[in-house]
Amino acid sequence: MGIVLAMGAVVGLVVAAVAIGAGNDGCGASAREECFELARMLAIRTGLVAGIATMVMLLLVAGLLKMVAHDEARRTEPASPWD
Repeated sequence: MGIVLAMGAVVGLVVAAVAIGAGNDGCGASAREECFELARMLAIRTGLVAGIATMVMLLLVAGLLKMVAHDEARRTEPASPWD
């Protein structure tokens, strides 16, 4: 579970950093402070959503891998005790 949180945090921070840079470029040189604050707030929210989505997808993949491994183990068992 720790690696899932770490990966989510890394993805969230990278997305937020890139979004802050892109948002500040979009404000322009003569923009007011409100534009920069709005871009920063939206970038943080975008990073948070990207991090949560990453964690959900990693947990989904881990669950599917566990399900496939369990199914393969069950498939190798005999169908009846007389086989």
